[in-house]
Amino acid sequence: MSEFADDGDNRKLLDTSMENFELILLQNKDSEDVPDELFRLSALYYVQCARFRGGSQQLHKILQVQRALDLDAQCDFGVTWLGMNRPDEAANIFKNILEINPHHSQAQAYFGYILKVYEGDLERGVQLMRRALRDNKEGNVVNDQKFYFHLGDAFTRLGRLKDAHSVYADAVKYGLFPSTLQRSFHNLAKLTARPWWTIEQTECSRQLRQLERHWTTVKEEAQQMWHNHHHLFEKDNYSNNLINEENDGHWILTITDKGNSISEEICGENLMPLTCQMLRESFSDSVCARENVRLSVLKSGTSTWPHCGPTNYILEAHLGLATHSDARLRVGNETRGWKQGKMLIFDTSFEHEIIFEGAPANALRIALIFELWHPEVPHALRGKIDQVEDN
Repeated sequence: MSEFADDGDNRKLLDTSMENFELILLQNKDSEDVPDELFRLSALYYVQCARFRGGSQQLHKILQVQRALDLDAQCDFGVTWLGMNRPDEAANIFKNILEINPHHSQAQAYFGYILKVYEGDLERGVQLMRRALRDNKEGNVVNDQKFYFHLGDAFTRLGRLKDAHSVYADAVKYGLFPSTLQRSFHNLAKLTARPWWTIEQTECSRQLRQLERHWTTVKEEAQQMWHNHHHLFEKDNYSNNLINEENDGHWILTITDKGNSISEEICGENLMPLTCQMLRESFSDSVCARENVRLSVLKSGTSTWPHCGPTNYILEAHLGLATHSDARLRVGNETRGWKQGKMLIFDTSFEHEIIFEGAPANALRIALIFELWHPEVPHALRGKIDQVEDN
């Protein structure tokens, strides 16, 4: 629909549609001639049209009629605001619903989600989401992965690991996650699920072995980049899973971006010439590597919360360059360490966490990281997946 809205003629159609919806919503909101279902659908379609039209200035009109809608329809409005990345507006709607009906499960779940994700209020977020999901056991409509995901994550960050496991077990029982340790949202069926992988189990064994053979060259160039071109590295918080509140414990340098396009800033300027040459020769036309080759620098004293990646069709390979015995990676129920010149390969959809504690303050773990396709994903499907994610 966003492509539809980009065309001039289509924009006129959207504008006309919005005018008709406004007529129903604003001029006939008290008329008995307008069925409740028509009124509700008109309001929902109006918001969707305004979203794709880019006319957010018109959305305030919806607030004039929002209170005239039933609570479920108001909740739909809140979800729409949240989908537009407007959590404050969404929160106001959910709070209004809960003032009228404190037991409205969907409003509880969404308001708790907002408190946890956007406001960092773990305690109140847990209280509301837990209450909503408890009602779900009695057949309520709340049955969304994200609520179980974030309730369990909040319990984990509050140190309530048994409660977190119980939430994940419920989600598995309802068919929302593959397992309690594999909590990915977007999954392809029938893929082999294992936390740790060997080089030979991937489709990139030849390329990865070549990099292992030349790891000292990669290490030398990586260390020179870190010391001489530190400004090219970006802070990375592991998708908000970094425990270090100052967010200065992990840095990344992107060498290839989505689509395996070589970074001209790095390779074009010959800052890592031999590494770039190997990547061009090994991965430019390869179907085994997905995207995003990056250099990762982890400082001592840095750890992450246990977390899972969003999909079950991506593997991550780490070539150890600078390592330390205190830098450890747990995936599933097994913990391993990085080794210089060796690949460490795991399925990111499994729960994993990094622990780098106890080493000297200046200790670093440097690794070259690759995203690989799960070898059982059909080649014809890989490009389609990328296209869907791009859109």
